[in-house]
Amino acid sequence: MKFDHNIFPGINPYQHSKLLNRGWAGFHNGYIFNLTSLLQSALLPLGYRVSSEEGVQLKKSGSPRVRLPQSDALILSPGTGTTSPSQKNLPVATAEQPIEQVFVDVEPDENQIAVAIYSGDETDEHPITWIELLSPTNKPPNINFEAYSEKREHLLRAGVSFVEIDLIHNRKPTFPTRPDYTQAEKHAQPYRITSINPHPDFYTGTVQYFEFGVMDRIPLAAVPLENGDLAGFDFMLPYTMTFDGLVYAAFLDYSTPAGDLLGYHEADKAAIAAHLKAAVDKDE
Repeated sequence: MKFDHNIFPGINPYQHSKLLNRGWAGFHNGYIFNLTSLLQSALLPLGYRVSSEEGVQLKKSGSPRVRLPQSDALILSPGTGTTSPSQKNLPVATAEQPIEQVFVDVEPDENQIAVAIYSGDETDEHPITWIELLSPTNKPPNINFEAYSEKREHLLRAGVSFVEIDLIHNRKPTFPTRPDYTQAEKHAQPYRITSINPHPDFYTGTVQYFEFGVMDRIPLAAVPLENGDLAGFDFMLPYTMTFDGLVYAAFLDYSTPAGDLLGYHEADKAAIAAHLKAAVDKDE
């Protein structure tokens, strides 16, 4: 059972369950790339510049166990028994080295990428706003959360506004005052965008939560800028661009029961199943 597009109004829960098991890094980088591009187009006329930066999230866990690195793009074989590709008409490389000469004392990238918004003055290296898309390993109870939380507070105390995009529904919220979806607390939502404006100062600033459910479109949320200005941004747009650009629809099989989806409440699973049935009926 396949479709050529995202049949859900917002987060696709089938794809999301797959990503939380494997492939989050590719989605993360794709979303950040599209978010940066869209924000630059929207904010450049207002005098701001937008850049992808090394994030405040640790990419590796603090566990001493040896783990395979997470790849941003992984090519898997479509199956066994396939023939080798033709060796004809292959491009000629300009240079060639033994692989051992390339990977010598290379330090792995420890951080996820994030989005930083600056003033139009290219000599100003102090960001105005910082935007992070959370990864599973940086949410509680993972040990990386403490380091992430400290760096987030450091930015806020330095006067940098902070926008946190949290699509990890099967981990506790990064803000303990929010209802916990993993514990089925009252009014808890699986996803949220948190916009923190530490102005006029850290103690009198404001925190806005834009929370949404499995059948909701990713919302328009406020991005704090300079001098108290706010820009409304549609965070659904980079998700759609990423979903379509990485052709996720081609790899989704909706024959899997909604009950197998990772970490969603029974009521949400029922809503997902009903929406899928309606999409199938409409397609037939």
